[in-house]
Amino acid sequence: MVITKRFILRLFLIVEVCGGVIFFIWGPHGMVAVSEKVKEHSLLIGQMEDLQKEVAVLKKQVDQYAHTDFYKEKIAREDLQMARTEEEVYIF
Repeated sequence: MVITKRFILRLFLIVEVCGGVIFFIWGPHGMVAVSEKVKEHSLLIGQMEDLQKEVAVLKKQVDQYAHTDFYKEKIAREDLQMARTEEEVYIF
């Protein structure tokens, strides 16, 4: 069997195409990597939304603390376990 230029060129083309397809799918910027990045992105978006909700709740609490005397007293009594001088505190 005589190996001709045409055969070598076709073989090279087939190897080139197969290598390109493999690189396109499993390469560092291939379809698999892009799919993983999309999943990671959606996970981070969900975490960001949760943190934004938490920040909104904390801002509301800070606003209540700044403008409401009742809320200040509630924080002092419940979280800091403080009492007025004439009161007795029982901890269960």
